[in-house]
Amino acid sequence: KADNDSATAVWDTDAPLTVKVWTPKKTYTEGESIKIYIQGNRDFYARIVDITSSGEIIQLLPNDFRRTYFFEREKVYKIPDKGDKFDLKVTAPFGQDSIVVYASDVQLGELRGMQYMGQGLRSFKGSRQALATQTRGIKVKSVEAASVPAVEFYEAVWTIITRK
Repeated sequence: KADNDSATAVWDTDAPLTVKVWTPKKTYTEGESIKIYIQGNRDFYARIVDITSSGEIIQLLPNDFRRTYFFEREKVYKIPDKGDKFDLKVTAPFGQDSIVVYASDVQLGELRGMQYMGQGLRSFKGSRQALATQTRGIKVKSVEAASVPAVEFYEAVWTIITRK
């Protein structure tokens, strides 16, 4: 787990999986739009959520219109972007939001307890701990036990402040 700072990320493609998440600034006021960026040192799968100041957990990616959750190494991705049917506008409640990227080199586990909230987005009706546990569950595929490599997970967190 890392509270991400673009200067601290390791960008060696032979290094363990490392993912950066950031926004152009750390403080936003009511009505402003927020753009989120992510980038990894290796190819990865990811689930990106916004944990609002009120504790609501909103899954930004994948969503109903942009189901992709595979990201290529070193490429910068923007959220929202083409294909998304939502904009991230600052509204009440104000306070501290955490953008969390759960990343892995294998496909992530399926989430149970999701509720549709419009614009192709879903909210998770459970705790942050339950979200992390379900996300780290991996999809089981049939292979010989001797050929199963170690699985890497990385959690990146970027905190922003919203205010009136």
